[in-house]
Amino acid sequence: MRKYLVPILDVVAYCLMPTHYHLLVLLKEAELSHRMQLFSISYTKAMNARYDRVGALFQGAFQAKHVNRNDYLVHLSRYIHLNPVLAGLVERPEDW
Repeated sequence: MRKYLVPILDVVAYCLMPTHYHLLVLLKEAELSHRMQLFSISYTKAMNARYDRVGALFQGAFQAKHVNRNDYLVHLSRYIHLNPVLAGLVERPEDW
């Protein structure tokens, strides 16, 4: 019998920048810190193998913010999508 993993979160918005990333997620259970640690380790290993490098990719621990208002949710989504534009990497979010 094949086992399926039950997702613990839904990704609402994301943006992978050259020096950091943004994730806006809807949690389905309360294991975010441990899951983010596993994600960070897995992603770092993959990038280090792909680019034949060693060491950390990102500096510092992740930051989590509780979103309990719709207007804040819209603000964060807009901020995430506009991040490459505000950083001067592209002119429009869809170009990223």
